[in-house]
Amino acid sequence: MRLSVIRKISAVIAAAATAFTFMLTALPHFSAETFSDADKIVIVLDPGHGGTGDTVYRGCSEAAFNITVAKYLREYLNENGNFKVYLTHESNETNPTFYQRAALADSVNADIMISVHFNALITNLERRGTEGWCSVVEKYDLEELARVMLEKTNAALPSLPTSGIFHRKDSYGYFWDSEHQWDTRGQSDSGQLSDYYSIITWGIKFGVPTFILEEAYLTNEQDKDIALNDANLRTIARAQADALAEYYTKHTHTYGETERDIPLSCIS
Repeated sequence: MRLSVIRKISAVIAAAATAFTFMLTALPHFSAETFSDADKIVIVLDPGHGGTGDTVYRGCSEAAFNITVAKYLREYLNENGNFKVYLTHESNETNPTFYQRAALADSVNADIMISVHFNALITNLERRGTEGWCSVVEKYDLEELARVMLEKTNAALPSLPTSGIFHRKDSYGYFWDSEHQWDTRGQSDSGQLSDYYSIITWGIKFGVPTFILEEAYLTNEQDKDIALNDANLRTIARAQADALAEYYTKHTHTYGETERDIPLSCIS
């Protein structure tokens, strides 16, 4: 092959590589290792219940467990350095409304909101383990992430089984209107049934994908004993922080289209 032909081919390859590199750099993305401040994943942790809305099972305050795990989880995520973490409230003596919790997530431009709970089922004291409850609206369904978090938890604490990932549709006739990013009672022509759990529905009204993590069943003796050991609570939080880090930082992400937010002024 003539030298001039080789040079021409090399020039074409170089030009193509330059164009490809420009195409990649033109897309907003962040590295798999370290995020700059603007690129950090913003996570809102929502300790369930609190104040007069607390529930107590066999002498155990659910709100106290919820906020303890949420604070441990925040601690470990902050250690990672690739996350900005907010709590919807700092004390189990307070109980913000679902709207207030979701509005906080919206105000900090949260990527996701995780509502931390402990479970109870008086009708079946044998039921136990961690559970994830995700949105029935496909666009906001974080089942993949929730599954990774449950699997990591079980691997770190084998004595605490995984119960599964679930979705629950609204049972009061509220339908999700994707066009207006809202749910309305009785308007079945607007689309599918909305979510049953209010924290999920309010989260996605603000464009924040939201799911519930039920860490253990306080109505089950084995789970309750696990929860009463603070070292176990730290193990749960550490495993779930590792799962979030793995999910978000082990590969390069490219940002999608910005979600439409409902302005706060639209809500009374």
